[in-house]
Amino acid sequence: MAWRAEAASHGISGVVRTTGEGLKQLLPGDWLLAQARARFQNTAFELTEFGKDVAYGLRRMELNEHFSLRHLRHDLGSDMAGVDKYESGPERFDASPKASFLPHMLALGEQYGFKLHFHRVKRRSQAERGWHDSTAMQAYMTDLRTYLADHGCALTDESQDPAITLDLYADGDHISSERKLNRRYMDTFWQRVRPVISGEPAAAQR
Repeated sequence: MAWRAEAASHGISGVVRTTGEGLKQLLPGDWLLAQARARFQNTAFELTEFGKDVAYGLRRMELNEHFSLRHLRHDLGSDMAGVDKYESGPERFDASPKASFLPHMLALGEQYGFKLHFHRVKRRSQAERGWHDSTAMQAYMTDLRTYLADHGCALTDESQDPAITLDLYADGDHISSERKLNRRYMDTFWQRVRPVISGEPAAAQR
């Protein structure tokens, strides 16, 4: 805080420290914040429908098991999973509601009048190893593009963009937060996405 720096510059750091501790006792903001967060979490927990007839500790265990990462779909890529399955892609595009959440998203968009825009990112492994889409993935993306276009949705794809290089990544598939690198990525992203969201002619799209 500014008053701390000003007081310290006059050689009264002891006073600054004592005053700061006194203010913490008088106005325990950190403590109140922690209490508010705990109360909110506990209230949300009490409203859950899982295991209401069992003890608190057992309910915690049940919820942890219910939302365990083990239950995630095996065919989805992530920073924690191997890339082979993801890079080869699913065998075929399946738009049935039982196989994908996509139809439900499109239904909500239609219900509330939203045009949905999907964007395929370039994964770190693609930048690192120079991988290109397999024949199966090309077929999958063709089917996906057709399906989305038929439902009035937009799709942009940066996965094969040579301008997105390995040095732009931080950890996993996350883009670096370093200002210069982040700006480089955002420039390429905006050039690709802007024609879609601004209604420019299709010829301007990348």
